[in-house]
Amino acid sequence: DQLTMLETPPWDAEMDLTNHAVDVKLTDVVAGPSRVGMKTRGMLVSVREDSGFIKRCTDCRRVLRDGVCFDCGENEGTEDIRLRLVVDDDGVTAAVLVNKDASLAVLGMDQEQMRSKVEEVGDLGFVQYVRELMLGRQISVSGRSIVDDQGAMVLADGFELEEHDAQMRASELRTQWGWA
Repeated sequence: DQLTMLETPPWDAEMDLTNHAVDVKLTDVVAGPSRVGMKTRGMLVSVREDSGFIKRCTDCRRVLRDGVCFDCGENEGTEDIRLRLVVDDDGVTAAVLVNKDASLAVLGMDQEQMRSKVEEVGDLGFVQYVRELMLGRQISVSGRSIVDDQGAMVLADGFELEEHDAQMRASELRTQWGWA
């Protein structure tokens, strides 16, 4: 009585669930349950120093610290790429982990171009490059969220820098603050 088996999905059969995301305000992401298939927006306020190339455990895929997996011990690891960010919307913040494909896409690079950039400027220089490119910009991320007692984290497989018109935004702020 409590479960009904459906013959067809309750959504439009033409909907592609591999790329469909529901817009959710960051406030609702942080205050609500963990979600899949969501998209949210905010201002990028931090690019963490451990963004860039990382090594993952070959057994469990956790990030290695000094060649050691917390669960599996010493490990050579496999190379991966991620961006670790913090996004803010009106004082509500969430951590964002951007996967390899979305990171490379938003940077407009392939893996070898990114490697060349890191070799040219170093790990921290690369993080500074990302900060100069993105910090203070409005972004939208899509993927899934995890909410627990430590806060909210978005595991993003989609990432976009939102285009903005600086003059229009300045006018909006002047009006909002009563300076118009």
